[in-house]
Amino acid sequence: MVVFKCDIEKFFAIEEWEIQIDWCLGEMAQEIEKISTEPARIKNLEFWQLYAGIHQTVDGCFSGLINGIECCRLQAVDSSFWNISGSMEFEKHMERMYGTYVRPSA
Repeated sequence: MVVFKCDIEKFFAIEEWEIQIDWCLGEMAQEIEKISTEPARIKNLEFWQLYAGIHQTVDGCFSGLINGIECCRLQAVDSSFWNISGSMEFEKHMERMYGTYVRPSA
């Protein structure tokens, strides 16, 4: 998520995040996992301060909210890829920046 922060801020003025994290690695990981086993809402600034030390999200979902309405969603899947949704412009930007997920050949 930290890698995506500038990208998100180019497109949205997020007020709150609704997060549900199954597993993450880094500073404050256990605390984050504990508060977000069920979906939890956190103010934008507080979220970035809390998540600043996380270097990997294995499974988790992050919904960016404006006026209580979801404007983007970033979902870490198995630490192997991210499902990203939002405006068409945002999705295209993220695809240009980070590429599309391609399943490895068996």
